[in-house]
Amino acid sequence: MLLWVLAGCHPADPHVRDELDAGSEGTESSADPSEDGESSPLSASSSRRIHRSYAIVGWGDFSWVFGGTDAGMGSPAAMAEFARRVRGRGFSGLMFRTNMTLIGRPEFTTLNPDASALRQKLIDDATGLDRTFNSLRTMRGAAAQAGLDFWAWLPIVFAQGMPAQTQYGRSDWGHQSNIVFDHPEYLVVDRSQRKRYYMVPELGYEAVRADIVDRVALLAGPEFGVRNILVGLRTEADQGQPSALHGDEFGFNDVVVQDMRRRYGTDILADPRFDFRSRSFSSRDRAVEHWRQMRGTYLSRLFVELRRALDQVSPGIRVGVQIPGGNYLGPSIGNMAAQWRNWLLNGSVQALVLNADLSGGFDSGRGSKGYLTDSLSGTGVAPDEVFDQYRDTVAPKALLAKAGGLVHRDRALPASVDAWRTDMTGEAIAWAWWQRWSQWQRDWRALGYVRYIAQSFEGFPDDSPGVRGGKGDPRHVPHLRASPGWWTPIDAGPNQPGARWVSSPSQSSGGALEIPPDIIVRARHLSTSGGASPTALDPSISDGTASLISSVYLSRVNSGAVVAMRDNARAGLPIAVWFHAQKGTIHYVQDGVWVDSQVPNPAPRRWTQVVLSASIPRRTYSIRIGSSTLRASVPYRSFRNVFDELEFRSSGGKAFIDDVELRWYLRDRFASVKTPTVLLEDSFLAHPVSAAITGRAPQKGPKWDVSGEAGRFRVSHLNSYGDDVNALMLSRSPRGHGVFSGLITRFTGPSVAIDANVWSEAHGGIATLVRDGSGTIIGGLFADTATGVWRFWRGRWVATSVPITSRQWSRVHIVLDRTRRTVRYVVQGVSTVPRPLTGAIPWPSGASAGSLQLQFSPQGPSNALSFVDGVQVVSGGS
Repeated sequence: MLLWVLAGCHPADPHVRDELDAGSEGTESSADPSEDGESSPLSASSSRRIHRSYAIVGWGDFSWVFGGTDAGMGSPAAMAEFARRVRGRGFSGLMFRTNMTLIGRPEFTTLNPDASALRQKLIDDATGLDRTFNSLRTMRGAAAQAGLDFWAWLPIVFAQGMPAQTQYGRSDWGHQSNIVFDHPEYLVVDRSQRKRYYMVPELGYEAVRADIVDRVALLAGPEFGVRNILVGLRTEADQGQPSALHGDEFGFNDVVVQDMRRRYGTDILADPRFDFRSRSFSSRDRAVEHWRQMRGTYLSRLFVELRRALDQVSPGIRVGVQIPGGNYLGPSIGNMAAQWRNWLLNGSVQALVLNADLSGGFDSGRGSKGYLTDSLSGTGVAPDEVFDQYRDTVAPKALLAKAGGLVHRDRALPASVDAWRTDMTGEAIAWAWWQRWSQWQRDWRALGYVRYIAQSFEGFPDDSPGVRGGKGDPRHVPHLRASPGWWTPIDAGPNQPGARWVSSPSQSSGGALEIPPDIIVRARHLSTSGGASPTALDPSISDGTASLISSVYLSRVNSGAVVAMRDNARAGLPIAVWFHAQKGTIHYVQDGVWVDSQVPNPAPRRWTQVVLSASIPRRTYSIRIGSSTLRASVPYRSFRNVFDELEFRSSGGKAFIDDVELRWYLRDRFASVKTPTVLLEDSFLAHPVSAAITGRAPQKGPKWDVSGEAGRFRVSHLNSYGDDVNALMLSRSPRGHGVFSGLITRFTGPSVAIDANVWSEAHGGIATLVRDGSGTIIGGLFADTATGVWRFWRGRWVATSVPITSRQWSRVHIVLDRTRRTVRYVVQGVSTVPRPLTGAIPWPSGASAGSLQLQFSPQGPSNALSFVDGVQVVSGGS
């Protein structure tokens, strides 16, 4: 018998099943259908099962976070590269998240004009890119060209959007489906019927199900031609509102109340057993379980109705569903029954993705809210065998995939499922960062700096208000060699005009930004302060020198303006100059305090260039007004000492700004060898995948050797740094074992630089060591993921305060001066700038400079994996 009952829940007895099944297409049956006289197909044999792996990506998020790189998939060419990379990683399929029928069509969607600037930009991207090319059809073609089984993933059922203003305050959401915009009563409500849970509709309403069916069916039509559709049950409900208080808080809409009265004679609004706050409430109560199951029949009806609609479009279209892996949906939708057995039995669903968390929010207290299924904690999650046995009994051709695959680890697939489903976010950020850093390197070689933000206002329409939203793009745009900046005017009040883009004053050509009195305007670069953050790709300005260049125009004698550089995450203006309207003199910030320079403001009604130049390591800045230096080496205070946003204000009369450019003069801390000669180089792309590295020659240099079991050191396509898909994989072996280069000799100068990209799982680490010909350690860097910090070698491992992120790539740079017998170390993680760990420190006294040997040694548990890629050793002058 294939009966599996959650701990703490009553089994559905025959009487209950009859009640639920009455008049319903597709309902829950906990018992094995063969017990009711159904014939059971033979269980699928291992020869029938085809093991596959699916990469899952979110196009909307990726295009936003990784814009300007192939990982952002912002063009047909980038999509083709992404598909080839997925195939090169060994995946057999791609599950591609699309929001096309959610936010791309006005007949289905209402955009929220009051949403924030970044939300509006995200929506503009998701719709605007599709005006230049059809992203869904393009990726489907790219996947087919790469030989990938393609599924379109549409988060639609419980992801209906929400207003920018809700009963809880500002939700800051960019869109809302028309069905719940026009009928907010369709949103699930609590027992008071006054509190709505935005995003999540009640599926008991026929109109809600019909709207979802219409949108999903579009994917199968001629415009997109999708044959495999993953109907996402994931919600982002608690991203824009407080999380649900309990798994049984919502689900008391009129349609549910009426059905419960009709079926069971129960008034769920009056019966205290349905109030999770009441002492009469019990999660095991049969009446409460009837309510959960009945709401589950609505979801089952949706899939039956969808199946009918798709069959009318084209036969053979497969439908997949992601579920936590139990009998309920769980966080943050609620304890609605997940009647997956009926979906398979009636043929409405042809694929299940198990162990998928349906909550796209941040509810840290979910474990104490009475959820009967929770994939993160394992609560109420059935063994894979339960799904496998039932699938083989009623729908042997159905696909079972399991969430939680790892892109870097070829884990054995459980015998009861057909495929892993693997998130590609970590892979994408490393690849995108490699491309972004390469773009910036080209820029600063050509220009001498990175154009962090650049805006001349030439592309903005005249008389265009910027209130509530803004214009531009906070991301780096490669063909512009800059981020245009995301310009967000802020209203002073409902009767105050906002800033606007106008024709430049004084009869000059082009546009300018007009700032009325007491209006604040900010221009932001989309950035992160460092580390492998999926919310941004580029780092904040955190090293070298930053120069803000802008032109300011004061409209009259008693008008003023502020020009400033700031940290988006912190309040205050650490670096700023103020043309004071009342005093008529130039003020500036010194150590957090405004100082009057006693120098008169620039003359009104003419353009004046203002330049603020900051030395980040010294925490000082200089001020130039026109052709004169106002102050030099002014100390500033900044908590994080990073910059990613500009601020402009006006006072007295209106002011104008134009030709704004924030330049970042990065320091190339890797440029340590003059006229370098390559002595060793290997990207591991030329070696066969799975081949042991022992005895193999790199692209250039002496052959690799290993100490320890040769099978622990192999070439792999599961991880890499850069555009290719190969790297050297190392698994932990006894202390001292690792991969060694042959002896490196014939140096062409006193300086030797060793570069490599390293990656390690948590609780482990990888050491990069340089030895002399006798085996004495000269220097080394240890990416210690167990403690989370970098260590360097100085006769022993010395810990630093510089963080290391596990499961993310870092570049190590070791520079040896063979004449002075010193070594120094630099590291760079994804989305960070190069960071020196030490100055020049002496070698061990007994080490020789005649020959060198490179070693990579994995650390940590025996099952921990590490990877090495992009190894290079060069020699030359210093």
